[in-house]
Amino acid sequence: MTYMDTLCSTPPRAQHSSILGALINRISLWRERQTLAKLDDAALLDLGISARAAAEEARRSFWDVPTNRAV
Repeated sequence: MTYMDTLCSTPPRAQHSSILGALINRISLWRERQTLAKLDDAALLDLGISARAAAEEARRSFWDVPTNRAV
C-alpha cells in the first residue's frame, strides 16, 4: 500500500462523470504529490511517512491514480 492509498482512505470527493472532471481530479492528485515532495523530514515524521515513501509517491505519473481514489 502506498502513501496515497493510505491518504485517500477517507471518502473521496464527488465523482465527475466528464472528461474535464477526470482531468480536474488528476490535477488535484498531481498537486498533492508536489506538496508531498516539498515536505521536510519533520513533517513527514509527523505523518508517519518515510522520506523514501514520500519520494516514490511524488514520482508517480500524472495518470497513476490509486484504485480507491475517485476519478
